Amino acid sequence: MVDAGKDSRRRIRRMVLRTVVITHGLAFLFGLIGFVVVLSGMDNSLAQTAWQEQGGMMLLQHAAYLPAYVLIAAVTFLLIHPVVRRWARRERSTRRIVAATLLLLLGFHGFFALRLLSLHPIDLGGVFASVYGTISSILSGGRWTRIPSSYFDVTTIVVAGLAAVYYFVFLLRAFLRTRRATRWITASSVGLLAAGTLYAAVPATGGPTPDDARTDKPYNILILSSDSLRGDRLSCNGYSRATSPRIDELAGKSVNFTRAFVPTASTTESWVSLLTGQYPHTHKLRHMFPNARQVREVESNSPWLPKILAERGYRTAAMGDWAGSVFNAMDMGYKETLISELNPQSFEMYVTEAVLFAHPLVPLYFNNEVGFALFPNIETSMACLNTEALTRRVIRKLGELDRGSEPFLLSVFYGVTHLPYGGTWPYNEMFTDPDYEGPNRYKLEFGIDDFIQNGFRDDYTPAQIQHILDLYDGEVFHFDENIGRILDHLDRTGLMENTIVLITSDHGDDLFEPHCTIGHGVSFKGGDQNNHIPQVLYIPDRRDEPRQVDRIVRSLDVTPTLLDLLGLPIPVTMDGRSLMPYITGQTDDMGLVFFGETSYLFYEKKAGLDEDGELPLYYDPMDKTLRVDKEYDNRLVLKDAYQDLVVEVKDRVIRTENWKLVLTPGQKVRYELYDLQEDPNRSNNLLDATGQPKNEKWVSIFQQLRPKAAEKRATYHGERYELVFELAERYDILKMFRTDDLRNERNLLRNGRPIDPAHDEIFQRLYHALQRWRGEQVEALCFDEAFVFDSPVGSKPAPATPQPDGG
Repeated sequence: MVDAGKDSRRRIRRMVLRTVVITHGLAFLFGLIGFVVVLSGMDNSLAQTAWQEQGGMMLLQHAAYLPAYVLIAAVTFLLIHPVVRRWARRERSTRRIVAATLLLLLGFHGFFALRLLSLHPIDLGGVFASVYGTISSILSGGRWTRIPSSYFDVTTIVVAGLAAVYYFVFLLRAFLRTRRATRWITASSVGLLAAGTLYAAVPATGGPTPDDARTDKPYNILILSSDSLRGDRLSCNGYSRATSPRIDELAGKSVNFTRAFVPTASTTESWVSLLTGQYPHTHKLRHMFPNARQVREVESNSPWLPKILAERGYRTAAMGDWAGSVFNAMDMGYKETLISELNPQSFEMYVTEAVLFAHPLVPLYFNNEVGFALFPNIETSMACLNTEALTRRVIRKLGELDRGSEPFLLSVFYGVTHLPYGGTWPYNEMFTDPDYEGPNRYKLEFGIDDFIQNGFRDDYTPAQIQHILDLYDGEVFHFDENIGRILDHLDRTGLMENTIVLITSDHGDDLFEPHCTIGHGVSFKGGDQNNHIPQVLYIPDRRDEPRQVDRIVRSLDVTPTLLDLLGLPIPVTMDGRSLMPYITGQTDDMGLVFFGETSYLFYEKKAGLDEDGELPLYYDPMDKTLRVDKEYDNRLVLKDAYQDLVVEVKDRVIRTENWKLVLTPGQKVRYELYDLQEDPNRSNNLLDATGQPKNEKWVSIFQQLRPKAAEKRATYHGERYELVFELAERYDILKMFRTDDLRNERNLLRNGRPIDPAHDEIFQRLYHALQRWRGEQVEALCFDEAFVFDSPVGSKPAPATPQPDGG
């Protein structure tokens, strides 16, 4: 009878284990197969080429998550087996035991999926979010709302407690049956394990206190930033909603530059400008997919703030979630980059994101500190944004840095305010309409393939637009709360006494302003929202002299200002200027002017207008313009054929306090002039169709803003044939450019013009590209630095006094 019972228990255990293992094995295979099917069905050449050339690497990415499935299977077996065993003590049917195991597995994973959606709806989204909404509406009597986390927490504690009691009794009985020597070995092992667990669980104590703070050291510098954080969305800058109470509090004892601008609304270029004090056309990084030669030039020729400070004894470190991978784009001078080794430019990072989406069980259980340690790529995944985890790591790092004798520079970059605005609770409900049940409920939904081919949609309803704006504002508050936790730590430890704190961003975002939808770096339409960022600068010995500066400043003024505050020389190669005259109140107008350019777009880009037969400048979506460079760490780089074109097609802007001059390149350069006092949303162009002022009173303004040396010639040569070939291949009319005998070909031209009018635009593009290939010069307007024009807000600003090169 005893043996029969033992055999029955073993049989049940084997069946449960086999079912659990097979189920999770199939889940892994379904994820892998689904990934391949989706990738092969994508209508873009980059994905197809990547699969052909990088298929092995993609499969390795999937295989890297196999240990996660093993761990999940082990835990679910340990929790499910006691229940099935208890229920099936007299059950003989294999089918019923398997069915019970599958049912419990479904309930187990479903429970934790709902729990994760309650806190991190961005992690799963889609069909999971719909299921979550349906269940929550049932529980709440018909209203789609959040399921309280207490439901999940209490249930988790009860189930974990019951499982712990079960296995404690099981191990105790086994222990009592063993021999004495084995008992002591077992007891010692369990005791050591328990002691280690207890030690790890108890929070660390000690460390610096306000009384221990070392104020004799040079200032530390802490840069806290969030991707796509608009300057006008902070309540301390006049926004109607209370989105930033903690930053507002800091601004009350800081210098708040309310009109700060970045030169390019693109992350990599913007960070390079901030850390070097240079415009993009000075440091030469003009897009986010540089090749190896371009990266080496920027690394070696730029005056990097982290390098300058490291040479003077500073410890320098950079941290972030997925957004922080920008610090891996190149060597920016930091001694430590405390993020995943993935590069934002690497093809591997895009694959990692896609692979993780194919395995939803992985973020379900490993979007936490343990998961980050076991699978580092999760931490830098946009799908697994965990803002609080980053804040905890920042606080720990600050404690470590403060215990050292050297001053430090720590840069922190959050991704919380970036598209798709996938807020966690309660931020996803903080400003949204509780009765809203339309699309994009928890985040902005868009397909990457459709985005590459067509860009962002422009058919949102007013209610959908308002909901997206509400989600964004909730994420601004989310960032603010985490900033508050870091500021509280600085107060507790006394670091506020000798640490300069900067709150800033890499760029803003379009949020359905006039003439635009969403995104950034697309144009200068609708206002300043793309380039306007926060710039709150806390200086310990000036906290009793707070100031609000409502004049134009630039992100490239940050590094010169920090060096000036530290008493260090400002390299003459920096374009930015120290803002100390504003900080000290020496002047209320430094006469600074903002120059900007649009960024590289992932989707098709046209510049110019199709009026009067003008041919617009044009380049293809990213799947045509980028390639995977196997010799450069599998990074995505811009093809040589597009290097000059991407720069030429950029819109440019010169922005003074009251005026804005916008340039749209094309075969005919287009100017637009706006009076910002009368027309903040840039709706009334003061220039006529010929590019001349409509009214004589605007003539002098236009002449002052237009650079005297504005026109520059650009010669296209060498690899231009690649652009011609790609365009021709795209439209399947290579025969237009054949040099051999065309008597046996169907020539689409007659007397040098298309026979079929439908081919006219295609021919014009190809012919224009061919002209460039032959080396003919085409007009390209470029606003060079040094501002070779007279400032309309006063005399031309004098250049900073040359200083010995500190970099």
